[in-house]
Formats: sequence, C-alpha cells, structure tokens
Amino acid sequence: MGFAQMAIVRAYSSKVRIVCAREILNSIRESVHSELCYAVEALGLSDYFECGSTYIKCRTTGSEIMYAGLYRNLDNLKGLGQIDICWIDEAESVSEASYTKLIPSIRADKSEIWATWNPERIDSATRNRFIINPPQSIAITQINWRDNPWFPAVLEEERIELESRDKDAYLHVWEGQCTTRSDAQIMAGRWEIKEFDHNDWLEKPLFGADWGFSIDPTTLLKSYVKNQCLWITDEAYGRGVDLLDLPALFDTVPESRQHTIYADNARPETISYMQGAGFKIVACDKWKGSVEDGIAHMRGAYDMIYIHPRCVNTISEFSMYSYKIDKHTEKPTSDIIDAHNHCIDAQRYALGNRIQRKNAKPVAKASVIPTKHHWN
Repeated sequence: MGFAQMAIVRAYSSKVRIVCAREILNSIRESVHSELCYAVEALGLSDYFECGSTYIKCRTTGSEIMYAGLYRNLDNLKGLGQIDICWIDEAESVSEASYTKLIPSIRADKSEIWATWNPERIDSATRNRFIINPPQSIAITQINWRDNPWFPAVLEEERIELESRDKDAYLHVWEGQCTTRSDAQIMAGRWEIKEFDHNDWLEKPLFGADWGFSIDPTTLLKSYVKNQCLWITDEAYGRGVDLLDLPALFDTVPESRQHTIYADNARPETISYMQGAGFKIVACDKWKGSVEDGIAHMRGAYDMIYIHPRCVNTISEFSMYSYKIDKHTEKPTSDIIDAHNHCIDAQRYALGNRIQRKNAKPVAKASVIPTKHHWN
C-alpha cells in the first residue's frame, strides 16, 4: 500500500489532521493532492471524502488533509496545533533548518512524521537525520524494483542494460543508492560486482570483522587475494545483534571457524567471548593513519576488487564510502565521512598484515580479557 492510500485509510478510520509538506511548495499542483484524490477513488471511498481544490476532508470522521511548504511557512505551521501525521514528500531537499523547526511542532499524542524520498546526496539533511543518525522510534523501508510484483519485462531489459553499461548510474537508478561525484567516492573505479566460483581455489581465505555498537552493524567479510585482485566472496551483516547471537551470525559465512579472523580491537571482551565460542579470532592492529593506509592499499595494491553479488551490504558501502565535500568549492576534501564503512573496515582488518604503514609508530593493540565461556 502506498503512502497516499495509507493516509486516506487513516483519515477514514479515525479523526486525524494530516499535513502533506515539501520543502518548497509553490502551488497545490506540486503537492501530493492529486495522488491522494486518486487514492480515494481507488479505495472506493469517494462517498466519504470531499476533495476540494486545496484540501481533502472526510465527511464521517472529520479528518482533514492540508498542504504546506516548509521553507516559507514553518512559522505558520507551528500554529496549526494538533497535527497527527506530517507526510514529507520529496524529502531529499528538506534543509536541516526546516527539520529543526518542524519536528518539535509535531507534538500531538502518538503523532507521526512520514518522509519519502529518492536518495540523491550522501550529505543531505534527511539522510543524516533518518539514515546515518536515526532516532530510536523509527521504521525504515527501502522500496525498489524487486518489490514490484508486476515489474514488466521492458523495464527488466533497461535495468540489465544500465547495469552492464554504467554501474554507478545503475546503483542510483535501480538500487536506491545516492548519487555522488566520482572524485568524492573513495573506491571509485577500483571495484566491480562479479559472479565467480571460488570453491576450488587453493589460496587461504582472509577474514575480518567489525563490531556493531548501538545502531551500527556487526560485519564479517571473507575474501581472497588471487591473480593480483581482491575477491570478496561472503559477508555477514546484522544490526542490534546480541552477544549471544554473534556466533550464529558468523556461522553464516563459510569456513569462519576454520581460519583466523582479524577483528576490531576496540571490543576485547567481545573478541574473548567469540574465542570461547570456538572462533580463531584475534584483535587487529591499529596505528595513526591506519584508515588512510588501508584505503591506499585497497586502491593501489590490486588490479581490481571483485565483490560477489550476494554481498549486498558490501556493495552498498563501496558505492557510498566518500570524502566530505567542501560547501564553498563543491570539491572533495581529504576528510573521510564516517559512514558506510563497516564492511570496508572489516576488509581492512582482514588485510592488516599486507598494508604498508606510512607511520611506523603503531598504536598498542588492545588486550583481550580472559573469559570463562567455553563451548564443547
């Protein structure tokens, strides 16, 4: 069910006040008004709603649906009082200043804010608020071509053609990834999505793990170095994974108990627990500049990095991992955005012994706390 239909169902079920907002709204034509009116007809509820030129009302419940532009009308929006639902459409363009004023204004009991948008910029205020640093009470859903049960053959042909011709454009158009300047993408031009069979390879696999904290995911990557290329074959990825559930998550990656795993040394108690669970896991080394050295290694030491299509989160991070953009010059800086890097960090840890250190003074490795946990 689309957001327009959900809004109409809520208005039909009980009395609510709904504001449909955009950052800039020059006229009702630019709003979701026509989409809502169509939803009324599609749901067979035309007898219960009055669809005016600038409003929608439910005759039975008294629900109202109104429209507002955030940039010019935020002060007036504060005076609307009890708003139950604020649906922000085209939320990609909403500014941080608008959110700062809007969110405290939506204060009715059990009120909700809906935001719908097509991702464009990795540094947008919407992405920062709801994806990078989401509040605790939030539901996030990504919808694309896979969720369309009537996806036509002609679009499938277009999808496959764009994937083969322009990987960056494909990830934005079909996979919902942000568009970024190629010179800001840290791994631009150094990786590809590729299906391959590694079952008969004699090379020893590499394993690296990054621990999740709060909303950050826990990740485990398995990879190989072969023919001057880095091949990422498998991933484990989970948010909010409890300590007791970590062994089951790692077991989803083949051979993860048979080889050494290099893990983030910031969580020695977790490393100790996983050792007790039967994994050959050790703390990685970190040093001043280790992130930059790791990036330089992955970009320069291999002819290409190939990522198997099943590693969907790794693919997403490789496409999103970026340098900050200078707001004045619109050019990339040398500062790395601390996001979309959990799979990439796991891969760096796996490659740690191969990375050349520009700064010869290593940071002391975190000690591992002895554990009483043992598995038979």
